[in-house]
Amino acid sequence: MRPSPVPVAAGVYGWHFEQQPHPDLDAGCLLYVGIALRYMANRTSTQNLRKRVRYY
Repeated sequence: MRPSPVPVAAGVYGWHFEQQPHPDLDAGCLLYVGIALRYMANRTSTQNLRKRVRYY
């Protein structure tokens, strides 16, 4: 597996673009925010930041 700057940990992540992704959106705007939880209501989550970022 290649090295990744994304940690294998719980946390919050967001997507933004340096270049304008669409005429109605400004460059640099935040387009998406997600969360990788450590614990869910009834179990421990198997997700982490690296898995969530790779999924998208």
